[in-house]
Parts: sequence; structure tokens; C-alpha cells
Amino acid sequence: MCIRDREKVCYVCMDMNAEQTKLESNPQAMTRSYELPDATTISLDTDRWVCPEILFQPQLCGEEDGLGIHELCNKAISKVDTEELRIGMYENLVLSGGSSVLPGINERMNRELTLTATDGASVNVITDSQRKYAAWVGGSMLGSIPTIKDVLITKEDYEADKDGVISKRCFT
Repeated sequence: MCIRDREKVCYVCMDMNAEQTKLESNPQAMTRSYELPDATTISLDTDRWVCPEILFQPQLCGEEDGLGIHELCNKAISKVDTEELRIGMYENLVLSGGSSVLPGINERMNRELTLTATDGASVNVITDSQRKYAAWVGGSMLGSIPTIKDVLITKEDYEADKDGVISKRCFT
């Protein structure tokens, strides 16, 4: 399947077992045909939700020690020192990039993070309509700022002062 079309046939489900039950009870309703660029038509059923599920359960593709995107998000937020900042992060989570356009990802992330959010935080997952290209647009805007050279850290800069270069360039 072409990566650019995944949101046309795939989706993030809330419960894989429930989707399997739906497929077994009404396979025609759950199966989608997809035409490949070479005009071959394929039929997709469980792949429609199992492939995106790898984002939440990397073990499905052999990554035994892998963390799902919700777990990675929790892990990153838990490293923030202050409770107030952690709560603010849970309340302002932004999904962007190609996989964020999959139907159901916002709801699933919201559910998974709400189950594990700390400090009594309410979870708010934000998905903008232009999220598919947000990283490219943001990088382009950042790269066009004339003063960007003042804060850029080259590989050589980093290797010369691994412990201090980021704090020197970004926080002083």
C-alpha cells in the first residue's frame, strides 16, 4: 500500500478484539478494496487496524522492548521536573506528521494517556487539519529565520562539548 494513502483505508481502533468480532460477523462491511499504483487491486481487512496498532503495540512487529507512542509520550512528560509543567504538557499534546492523519488516533491517544496521566492532569490531544505537513512547514519557517545560525548546533559543536553546548546556545 502506498504510504500516502494509508488514511483512506486504515484506522486506529479502540479495541482490536472488538474489530475482529465485527469482521467475523460482517466481513463485507469491514473489508476495503484498494487499488495500487500498478492498477492491482488488493483487499484489506485486519490490516486496516492491525498495521496502525503497531504505533501503540510495537510488539506486534517484533519490537519486544519497544514502547508505544502513548508510553513514549508519558515517559517524556514524566522527566519534566515540575508538576505544573507536566500538567500543562498533558493538556497541550499536539500530534503531527503523516501517521497522525489516521482516523481514530486522536481518540485513542486521548484514552491511553488519560489512563496513565499523572498529577491529576486532564489530557487534551490536539490534531490540526494541516498536521500532515506541520513538521516540514515548521522546519522551513525555522530555517528561513536569519538568526537561526546563532542557535544551530552542528555535529562538530556537539562532539566538542556534549554536556554544555545545548545549554550554552539555547538557554543563555
